[in-house]
Amino acid sequence: MATATATPAETDAKKKKGPSKIVLALVAIIVLLAGGGGAYFFLLAPKPAPSAEEVAKEKEAAEKAKLGAVTTIDPISVNLADGHFLKIGIALQQSAEVAEAVDGSKALDTVIELYSGKTMEEIGSAEGRDATKAELVKEIEEAYPDEVLDVYFTQYVMQ
Repeated sequence: MATATATPAETDAKKKKGPSKIVLALVAIIVLLAGGGGAYFFLLAPKPAPSAEEVAKEKEAAEKAKLGAVTTIDPISVNLADGHFLKIGIALQQSAEVAEAVDGSKALDTVIELYSGKTMEEIGSAEGRDATKAELVKEIEEAYPDEVLDVYFTQYVMQ
């Protein structure tokens, strides 16, 4: 009987059959870790808190969804102190729930009540105008509950 001995070419072929089991296991572990890390990063990682600017934009978008028509009221002249007058025009921002234009008579009455007798110094500066407008918005919102959300100036001329 002859004994079979392997030639050097056959020995090299057995060694080059493929990657070893250890290499395959390491590659599999690396792929699993990379996949798990990616899944955590894209799906499970906590989201950063929104910035103040993002929150403001979301709030503004929500407010715009509640906005309805704008009713413009013809400008009126109001007597100020010391013989001066203010020609003021306003528009009322209605809520989306209001079907038809609101009657502007209560708003005009509020404008006359608030601005009559004011001095030009009180309402002439940007700060004074803003403060008086904030008071006007508050009073008009009280006069038109759940109907008017904001007031816009369409004219503001002092003489």
